[in-house]
Amino acid sequence: SKLAGDTLKASGSAKRSASAKKITALPVQLSPEAVVFQGCRVGSSYEAKVELRNLSQKSSVSPRIMPCTNRAFSSDPLRYDAATRKKLGIATGIIPPGVSAYLTVRFAPKTLEDQADQLVITTDLGNLSLPIHAVGVLPPGLK
Repeated sequence: SKLAGDTLKASGSAKRSASAKKITALPVQLSPEAVVFQGCRVGSSYEAKVELRNLSQKSSVSPRIMPCTNRAFSSDPLRYDAATRKKLGIATGIIPPGVSAYLTVRFAPKTLEDQADQLVITTDLGNLSLPIHAVGVLPPGLK
């Protein structure tokens, strides 16, 4: 699979109260900022790895991944790499300050059409959108 960058869409949300500070940017970085699957064959499955990095100096982040509406796209739960998991000894689903977790996005085309969707990553501080595109889907290969 081939990956390409796109525009990151972040939106902050804070409860409306006199003491609430406006959140201008989320302390979470997505890399890549979009996933593009190109030249995939109908009947096969493809994967792309996405890094979610907590840029905060002091706050842990507990992201939740909302599934795509297009069933050709799917994702696995967030995971740490083996060294980080062993070092931290904490549950998956919480990203401590300065630490990265990884998300695997899958594409299993059933038609030749170009497709697009997004994964929405929700946090207590706001939401991130990860655009996912599939272009140039090919017919099944001959055996």
